[in-house]
Amino acid sequence: MKKIIFSLIMATYGRKNEISEFLDSLLLQEYDISMIEIIIVDQNDNIDLSEIVANYSGKLNIKHIISDKKGLSINRNIGLEYATGEYIAFPDDDCIYYPDTLNNVIKAFIENPNVHLFLGRIYDKERNKNIIRNWKGFNFPINKYNFFLNCSSITIFHRKNKIRFDEMLGAGKKLGSCEDVDYVYNILNNKLKVEYNPNIIVWHPSSEEQVVNYNKIYSYGLGFGGFVAKYKSFSLWVLFIKVIGYHSIKLIFSLLRFDFSDVKKSWISIKSRMLGIRLYEPK
Repeated sequence: MKKIIFSLIMATYGRKNEISEFLDSLLLQEYDISMIEIIIVDQNDNIDLSEIVANYSGKLNIKHIISDKKGLSINRNIGLEYATGEYIAFPDDDCIYYPDTLNNVIKAFIENPNVHLFLGRIYDKERNKNIIRNWKGFNFPINKYNFFLNCSSITIFHRKNKIRFDEMLGAGKKLGSCEDVDYVYNILNNKLKVEYNPNIIVWHPSSEEQVVNYNKIYSYGLGFGGFVAKYKSFSLWVLFIKVIGYHSIKLIFSLLRFDFSDVKKSWISIKSRMLGIRLYEPK
């Protein structure tokens, strides 16, 4: 039996066909897929993924873990307990890897043996276009002052370690975001080297929503405030002030345009971030 090099941990809830699409993308990898394990941590109540998993039997090494707990962070942590690979990643249940994704990851680690974690970018190769944010096209080191805007959980690839996600943060919890930036910040706190590599590319559908979800904006803001409160570090207070300043300026310009929907979004963003600082309760 070949050694497992990659453990891909997917915590999933509420999706089915998208998981097949991700697994299909693994079958197209230029990397040896016999050295990959996929750990699906299944939180579903009404969706049965057993048929999908069975469809890939003999093609992919899948560990299907049924979880009775809800929440992204806690279920990623469950997946980490099952991981045997040298390198760990956290694909979303609606993302896709390009054929060269894992090849480029392993190449980056081989060429940079002192780097513990690489961050890549979310990109649409067909349209030659960044997705979600304006990802940079060059390599650079990640530190406590630049990590926030260069991080997404699906672009994290790292050497196996004992660090875990903060189960108070992330989707499924009241503080509904920043589990990924917290994870990277924790690794930086442990003096491990992190780099951004634009050659590591993952696809994800655009997060633009037609209907404004104020509850989601509120939950995300709480998560950001909680994350800042957790560490109380100078770099994070600088980040907090910048983010509050950004949303305050947006609020003012929205008022001048009489765009009261945007005013409400900006106000919720400010209020929730401040409230999140009070709500975070360290263990």
